[in-house]
Amino acid sequence: MKQNGTALAFASLELKNDREVVLAAVRQTGAAVLHAQANMRGDKEIVLAAVQTPGLAFIYASESLKNDRDVVLAAVKQSAAVFGLAPKKYRSDREIVLAAVHRNGADLNLASTELRGDLWVKIAAATAKVYPRIDLVEETLVPLFGLISIEMEPVLKDRLSIDCDALKVLHDATVALGKPVLNRIKRLIQLNVVESKDLGLLEDWRRVEQKIYALDRLLSDLKRNTCAWNDAEEALHDIMDDPSNSNKRMRIDAAFENARVSLGL
Repeated sequence: MKQNGTALAFASLELKNDREVVLAAVRQTGAAVLHAQANMRGDKEIVLAAVQTPGLAFIYASESLKNDRDVVLAAVKQSAAVFGLAPKKYRSDREIVLAAVHRNGADLNLASTELRGDLWVKIAAATAKVYPRIDLVEETLVPLFGLISIEMEPVLKDRLSIDCDALKVLHDATVALGKPVLNRIKRLIQLNVVESKDLGLLEDWRRVEQKIYALDRLLSDLKRNTCAWNDAEEALHDIMDDPSNSNKRMRIDAAFENARVSLGL
């Protein structure tokens, strides 16, 4: 069973009811849970192991486990089709929705109205592994810039101190948003859109790319000129008292202004 989970289909009833045998089978092939005895499909450990493999093992779980939050969360992380099969109550569960739309951008349509407006849910959908909602990229950039501005407040008050963990989250999101945009631009070029009447479409995506680049540059400057200080545990100095700090501040200010202008703010 460890080598071929589907062999459970041809096992004896005794083996299909053997917990260790079934567990070994579903760890190799989640769908093997279909061939287990009904009581095995109600065993949470077995079902959790099954839904963490590719496929739709979730549909073979007992009704009670289909309603179990841990099982649903594990399943939506693995399969792009599970969220639509899960109980509707989980459409307002932020952690589950984030996991679902990060896997499958189309699942954003199934989320609650409140969560469809959540910035991080939109970012997850825009950068999804399957059917990324690239149409959402541009509308996330101004709110993202707002969060960057909040994190920059200590720097703007002339202190080279910043929450580098928060900065990394924001930078990772910005980089992730850039990938589907770059892929779209490459695709349009491959389709020779530059020679067609749809030239404006390529230009629109180029503008979005420039906005993302401006945010990326700002975040890179912040990480390079502030987080290095935090990591080295150097003493903080007043910007006006240290010429080298003043130069860093000037670069950050320039990047901040460039991002603000690029976003039309």
